[in-house]
Amino acid sequence: LIRLQLEEAADRLEPGLAESLQDELRRLTDYVDQCLLLATAEQGRVSLEIRPVPLRDLVLEMLEVYELLARSESRPLTVTATEEITVSADVRSLRQILHNLLTNALRHGEGPIAITVGRDGTAGFCRIENAVGRKPSAAGGGNTLGLRLVRALTALQPGMAFSGAADAGRFVAELRWH
Repeated sequence: LIRLQLEEAADRLEPGLAESLQDELRRLTDYVDQCLLLATAEQGRVSLEIRPVPLRDLVLEMLEVYELLARSESRPLTVTATEEITVSADVRSLRQILHNLLTNALRHGEGPIAITVGRDGTAGFCRIENAVGRKPSAAGGGNTLGLRLVRALTALQPGMAFSGAADAGRFVAELRWH
């Protein structure tokens, strides 16, 4: 309703104000969508289609957008993913998890962002590291909406675990498959 009213009133508003209101409406819509997904995930009502997912390919595919965002903030984004690792996951949920972790690194961290996809013994992992920023966040391992959603979606995936912690001025988020 708000979007429709804004579109109808757009010709009567100053262009900068109309654009600003559209941006805020998009953020509000994203927030509500995340809240609904979180509530559904915490209740265990997300339908999953677990299948083999090539993790390195998925991460590299998703990075195009995040590399542009990091570059616009003059923040180097490096990826170390020498070997392809296939994990069992619901690809849609895994995309959402990675999106939230990368967005968290960009919004709440500072400096370089390092992404590592690899294998530790028999377990595959994806690690995202960055310096803890001064912006208010869950960089100290807190409970922002994005990290709560990561925890809830990860808990639904068989064989997948998530850890996120700040230590010595760095935030390390890691997904592991056993």
